[in-house]
Amino acid sequence: MDLCPRIRPARSVARGLLSSTTSRPDGTVVLSVHGELDIATEMALRELVFATLEHHGPRLVLDLDGVTFCDVGGLRAVLGCVEEAASRGGGVALDAIPAQMLHVMRMSELAIA
Repeated sequence: MDLCPRIRPARSVARGLLSSTTSRPDGTVVLSVHGELDIATEMALRELVFATLEHHGPRLVLDLDGVTFCDVGGLRAVLGCVEEAASRGGGVALDAIPAQMLHVMRMSELAIA
């Protein structure tokens, strides 16, 4: 992936979540998370996304390809991140949503097209 000069790839571990931040050639910031999204990592995800929004603007892609498990707490965190970005005049696009997470979304009647 070509990186935009204004953002360097960064890796961090926040309360059980591994994350990396990169930029696509068009400048879109991508936050990739790896691990379980649940009540134990809910605040860590929020903190990661809020910090990314603060440093790189109100729009980002949340790459969920590395998510190995998601429960209602994880889903609540993702929705909170989407709402926070919207309150800043931006948005969060979800990418590579794992099948298990889509199942939780459907059960919660939050399935996306």
